[in-house]
Amino acid sequence: MSGPVNCTNPAFATAAPWTLGTAPRYFSDLRAPRYNNWDMGIQKFFPIHENIRLQFRVDFFNAFNHPQFYAPNMSYGSGSFGTITETYSPRLTQAVLKLYW
Repeated sequence: MSGPVNCTNPAFATAAPWTLGTAPRYFSDLRAPRYNNWDMGIQKFFPIHENIRLQFRVDFFNAFNHPQFYAPNMSYGSGSFGTITETYSPRLTQAVLKLYW
């Protein structure tokens, strides 16, 4: 391939003088894998007396158990440069009983 590449709509271009441009200031997916986290909760209230009730609640953190990876090793020159060696915690579940009076 020889000669310049003709690109009418480049992904990154120099902004006009004295303007900020349209690109976001931080591209999170360029340096690390995407963080895909869903937290969910479900609750039920049980009446006990006129002004007393019991709440049962279950919370799910990372409910769909997607793997969440840390950023890769960015120490240039190390043997593990560019490798991902850690993950965030897997799905966590907590159950709660709370008495309101």
